[in-house]
Amino acid sequence: MNANPGRAGGAPEGQAKPTGATEETDDSAWIRRLAGLVRAVQGLDAETTWRQPLGSAFDVVVFSAMERGHRVVAELDALQPGGCGPVVAQHGLPWLYALVPPGTHARWVSPYAVCYGRPRQWMLMPPASHTHPFGTYWLRPMRHTHLVGPGMLAQALSRHRPEPPPAPAPKPPAGGPIAGAS
Repeated sequence: MNANPGRAGGAPEGQAKPTGATEETDDSAWIRRLAGLVRAVQGLDAETTWRQPLGSAFDVVVFSAMERGHRVVAELDALQPGGCGPVVAQHGLPWLYALVPPGTHARWVSPYAVCYGRPRQWMLMPPASHTHPFGTYWLRPMRHTHLVGPGMLAQALSRHRPEPPPAPAPKPPAGGPIAGAS
């Protein structure tokens, strides 16, 4: 992904339009899928964990959870309207998982993070109530149709250079919440 992709079609500022999307139809379709997912999450029991296929409502960018990775999230909190967007962490594992618009994986290029969103990959989502470091939890909770802006994320990663970088795609980091066929 280039450092400044700009706006693509009708995608929200700072968020890339899904690959192959048409102006109205596909943009509104992925936003509807994400809104439906958020409504479904809000309707779940506060302790329910669920499996979400990647590439439908969102893709996921994985980067280091060490100090520089947290600086990336803090910068996005300050820069992106509405805050950073949803980020999942896992106590005891060194990775952060930023939820980005679907199709981002097809354009993502960064030496500091990898992006997953291929068919047959999924992510184990933490319960809505898990917002404190124990198991898999929401470092930044999911709300509305707000995702992490991939352009701003790529720029923040380049500025802060969080290390160590995760394993190169297509294999997700071992022990994390992402699984499925490579």
